[in-house]
Amino acid sequence: DWSSDVCSSDLDLLSLTQSQYGWSAFTDGYYFNVVRSLPIISGHGGYHDFGPGYFNPSYFLEIARARDLTRDCWYLPTWYGNTTDDEFRLEQYLSFQTGVEGLMSPPPLEPASNPSARNAIIEVNKVIGRLGPIFTTMPVTRPPVAMLYSLSDLIATQTVDRSVNYAHGAAQGLCLPFTYIAGKQLQYQFLPVVDEDVIDGTLAAHHKAVILSAVRYLDSAVVTALEDFVAGGGLVLLAGDCTVKIKGAIHLGVNPKLPDEDSDTYKKLVAEKKWGDLEPYQTVAKYFQGAAPLAKALKAQLDKAGIKPEFECDAAGISATRQGEGDVDYLFAVNATPDSASPKRNAMKAASATISIDAKGKTLYDAMTGGPAKAKAKYDFIPGQMRVFARTARPIGSVAVATPVVTHDLTQIKTPITLRVAATVLDTKGGILSGSLPLRIVVTDAKGATRYDLHRATKLGTLELTLPLAANDAAGEWKITVTELLNNTAGSASFNYRPAPKCGEVAGLERRAVMLGGEDANIFRFARVNHAVTIVKGTSDYNAAAAERLQKILAPWGVKCTIVNAADVNKPRALTEDEAKTWVGMTYTGSGAIKPGDGNPLTVAGFAIDGPVILLGTPEDNPLIKFLLDQKFLPYAPKAGEFPGAGRGYLAWQRDGIGKSQESVTVRSEEHTSELQSQFRISYA
Repeated sequence: DWSSDVCSSDLDLLSLTQSQYGWSAFTDGYYFNVVRSLPIISGHGGYHDFGPGYFNPSYFLEIARARDLTRDCWYLPTWYGNTTDDEFRLEQYLSFQTGVEGLMSPPPLEPASNPSARNAIIEVNKVIGRLGPIFTTMPVTRPPVAMLYSLSDLIATQTVDRSVNYAHGAAQGLCLPFTYIAGKQLQYQFLPVVDEDVIDGTLAAHHKAVILSAVRYLDSAVVTALEDFVAGGGLVLLAGDCTVKIKGAIHLGVNPKLPDEDSDTYKKLVAEKKWGDLEPYQTVAKYFQGAAPLAKALKAQLDKAGIKPEFECDAAGISATRQGEGDVDYLFAVNATPDSASPKRNAMKAASATISIDAKGKTLYDAMTGGPAKAKAKYDFIPGQMRVFARTARPIGSVAVATPVVTHDLTQIKTPITLRVAATVLDTKGGILSGSLPLRIVVTDAKGATRYDLHRATKLGTLELTLPLAANDAAGEWKITVTELLNNTAGSASFNYRPAPKCGEVAGLERRAVMLGGEDANIFRFARVNHAVTIVKGTSDYNAAAAERLQKILAPWGVKCTIVNAADVNKPRALTEDEAKTWVGMTYTGSGAIKPGDGNPLTVAGFAIDGPVILLGTPEDNPLIKFLLDQKFLPYAPKAGEFPGAGRGYLAWQRDGIGKSQESVTVRSEEHTSELQSQFRISYA
């Protein structure tokens, strides 16, 4: 049973491996959010309806993440609502095997209402819930072979042809997917590096070889660094139509392309922009076929240099990566075999593969189920299936659980009572196995009830974990059981819990409004940063008095509130001619579809109101709140007469819901819930 701090059921959307950052870890942006102050990076990648199809999500992930492998990465690989179980499974696993801390499935695949990929979502959630924590406690592993993504080459291309707005409009961008797929066919991971990695020595420090794909220009500093890399024993391989001159580089003499790319039929379809008719000529199978000569040439040079793949495999469709640290390595094998008999872009098929892993002097485990694994065996894969092998320096012997410690500190607001747990995974001789090992932690209370059931991972062989306890938890002997999930070895420890005999309430503090955990910080910041706010009230009679009370409450904080009726602003924002040229809303619109004026949809233009907004009322009497509910901005769906219930209110913070870059706070007020405003005051206090 998959367990997570945020998601608790099989049908949850989010396949979390680390939940401390909550839902806001993901943004609906095509590229990564690279704000340096954030502890995470996030985004969603290439759609599978163009280029190399189902390889696009992981390809975009690895390209976009270049030089930022330290921060946690949360990623949304798949998008479309008609995505099949096989497509979802494959695209998630191809991304997961690169070493990310979180994965999400998109709103169009909401499993409660859309069965398209429901079974795969359940499967992936469980698998990643079990193994994903290893990526939260170890860094991304850099493989021996890198592939260069050169910005200096792309900029040089644009100086000649300003119509090149995307990398795939340049020779390098067209060749790179073939290089990426060639690595997949050979069971290598070609990690993307950029010009800065070459110049500052990152390439030389971590990699033995680098592949350039149809690069025509490089800054002189990059060329010098690559020549130094060659002089130091590194291998520089030139794929595609590379014209850049690098002393000591080896030109492979292969210019990969789609098999039918030079045919008259293909050229005519491109000229006529009949993209649908082109699909049979641009399938993943066609990309595989086009990459095969490059893969052959690369293998010859890598074999000559003694650079081995992650494991030996007799099936070209098995994608391999290695992630590891210390005494523990993980080898990921994902079946990405295309179906060449189908004209569909993303057609895939089952595969049988014999996998041989170098386990000499080491112990091999099946990380998916736990237990020993063979160094060489034949495996049957369904489409998109992932197998994971763990290779340890020494056999796993036992799990040692330290004596738990309970701390009472009632000066702490959030976690006044905590349980501190530590556990270490040992080898058969009692030594620590240094590395990230997946664990299951079960805490059972004095009445035999399961208080916690969590998946975590060791860091350098040891787990340290702090869990909150309740003042009214059962007194008596509790038990903690920690099971490592590679060999299913368990250890346990007990402790006596004695709750405080008396626990009084904090004077005057009574939460009367429902809000998402951590939302109070957003609302507090909203009032401290914004000094001119518009209160948009609903049509119910009691909203007028509620708005005036809220206006008075915020006045001492230096927040000047203007009260308007929802009906007066319930219309699209009027865009100027300049704004319309570059405006981006919540929904996709084609080039030129956004027009000046107020005739654009609300989902594109936003509402006719500027600045920060407080929305007062309910979905039934305030159309702006109804809009936020329909667009899934509200964390909980209110229902008249039932939730949040009589005598209770509702607070929720949003950004971009009312308009581009606009903040808003939804204050749900119903008749007989006038005390809600005092809750708003408490939030700031």
